[in-house]
Amino acid sequence: MGGSKYNTPVKYTSKLEDFIEEFDLCDIWRTKNVDSRLYTWRQRTPLIQCRLDFWLISNFLSSSVTKTSIVPSIKSDHSLIKLTLSGENFSERGPGFWKFNSGLLTDKDYVDIVKNTLSECDDKYQNLENKNLKWDTIKSEIRGATVKYSKYKNMKLRERESSLKKRQDEIQKNLSRTYLDKDINTLLIELDIVKEDLEQIVNNQTRGAIIRSHAEHCEGNERNSKYFLSLEKRNYKNKCINKLVVNDIEILSQEKILNEERNFYENLYSSKEDPDKYSANRSGKGYMRCRYFRI
Repeated sequence: MGGSKYNTPVKYTSKLEDFIEEFDLCDIWRTKNVDSRLYTWRQRTPLIQCRLDFWLISNFLSSSVTKTSIVPSIKSDHSLIKLTLSGENFSERGPGFWKFNSGLLTDKDYVDIVKNTLSECDDKYQNLENKNLKWDTIKSEIRGATVKYSKYKNMKLRERESSLKKRQDEIQKNLSRTYLDKDINTLLIELDIVKEDLEQIVNNQTRGAIIRSHAEHCEGNERNSKYFLSLEKRNYKNKCINKLVVNDIEILSQEKILNEERNFYENLYSSKEDPDKYSANRSGKGYMRCRYFRI
């Protein structure tokens, strides 16, 4: 279950083992990592390290688990525990629509890129007489430069975040293998510095989540990233088609739903027949029936 310098037994161990046996559960992390030793919580004085957080799942679900891991956290003294399940109904989220990040307006490098783009467009389209077309073309050029710079900036930010998380993970593992108080204190100081850098990144991500979630009310220093990320996720689910009825047949598979949508619009816009006639034949009631479900 865990321990410190001295492997002290835990009082509730026997009750927990009875609970696991009664409901046919398993500690999936230990099942997948038989010889590994990692902790999810630690106390500095006196030094105690334990694996207090773990997943208990039914044994019949263990075959559906593709990955389980312990990940260092930022704002909590407990580490995160992650569980990844496989299944045909799970689908990855698509890229969605690109939205301008107003925070770029305070980025000096981005401002310089826009100025250079405007200067280049002025020379490139100086012979274009239609002012409306010229303005739309310039906006398109600025958008392209903005998307390119945003991707580059996000890539660098992800690299930094990945580097910090990797270092945080290394420190956590070293703490699990170190027994000298002096070395442990040094590692804990470095861990605090890494957490501060990661917290700044998380705060920036939280501000982005607030914008994308279309929250009506939020405080100036709001940091509850879980709330805004959940709100963003809920808004995304409301835009997804999770169930489709075609010719009185229900389709639940995301892959099949996408194929039906693609075939529907390909035939709709390529057919020489009346689109209303095709739509009526498609669903039997004059339209393609789509039902939205919230998970």
